Amino acid sequence: PPALSQWSVAEPRLTNSVPSGAAAIATRGWRPSSGNPVTTSRRLAAGSDAFGSKRITLPSTPPRGAILQLRPGAAAADARTLKPYASGLRNSMALAVTPSGQLLAATNARDYINLADPALSDAELPHEPLNLVQAGADYGWPYCYDENRPSPEYPGWDCRNKQPPTFLLPAHAAPLGMLLYRGKQSGGLDGRLLIAYHGYRAAGHRIVSLALDGQGHPLGQPEEVVAGWEYAASRHPQGAPVALCELDDGSVLISEDHNGSLLRLAAEH
Repeated sequence: PPALSQWSVAEPRLTNSVPSGAAAIATRGWRPSSGNPVTTSRRLAAGSDAFGSKRITLPSTPPRGAILQLRPGAAAADARTLKPYASGLRNSMALAVTPSGQLLAATNARDYINLADPALSDAELPHEPLNLVQAGADYGWPYCYDENRPSPEYPGWDCRNKQPPTFLLPAHAAPLGMLLYRGKQSGGLDGRLLIAYHGYRAAGHRIVSLALDGQGHPLGQPEEVVAGWEYAASRHPQGAPVALCELDDGSVLISEDHNGSLLRLAAEH
């Protein structure tokens, strides 16, 4: 019904989800066959300012650095009682579900790794993991990064039993949104994964597409769909795409938060 404020009709679905020193980040993945949420996730991750200390101890209650699976009911769920669907994922901002029901998650990794170890390049490390998420798997954060390498704060950590990433995206790309494109309008994109890179560094501020095989595994390398989104003096800030939504006509809406814009990607006629 019409309401004076969106908050007058909002009801909590998840409570007690933010531990001290963590940030709550909510996204959802949908089961294509039924339209019902298969994973409603609120991921809890300490920011980069807290990463360099050994104050982070996992597991924690409520879970942090994890994807939670919530099956909505009449009453709000308590995050402290939810078992992580997967853990060791710093900020899994972008979620998508394949037609076969497999969950894909793109994670925002840390910044300033060189402050912990000057021999490591902040410009090149760490990469942003893209995972075909396995239920119950531990992907290693904060103790491990990239291909199961010990984080510089934990040089002696044994990362061999952690789940390695499915694919590595560029460092600091900051993937915030993903969409498995199913339309026909945009030539060459059907069945490809669209990823919005929000980052302000060289690899960010663009949208790329990535081919997937029948099981959801990435094929080849990402290809640019929208690029050249640079700062233009007295005209517009650098682009910063956030979320993607496919419309019935096959075009794609792009929300972007540096310019405060909503854009539409469509094939030329």
